[in-house]
Amino acid sequence: MNRIMPKLTRRVPKYGLHKASGQALIKLGGKTFYLGQYGTKTSRRKYEKLAGQWIANGRKLPGEEMCPICLSRSVLPASYHINQHSPPDRKKDITERIGSRIAESR
Repeated sequence: MNRIMPKLTRRVPKYGLHKASGQALIKLGGKTFYLGQYGTKTSRRKYEKLAGQWIANGRKLPGEEMCPICLSRSVLPASYHINQHSPPDRKKDITERIGSRIAESR
């Protein structure tokens, strides 16, 4: 039986080089951050700061709670259920609270 090994998540993100521009970069959460000229002390400090913040934040970008797609997959079905099964006087209150939570996540 062949098993695919899970991707390890405990490694520290690499300090990389964008060859075309000579810029230092780091990839966090699928996003690329450019840090300045590759090999400079300034770019290394930016790398260490971003990598440290990312690891301290549970390997998520600062301010990243839940992506809108994930949120819509969890909240919208609940909203549909509420509209189908709640008394009319409670529907407005509940849907307003759900709407405010979606707005807060963006």
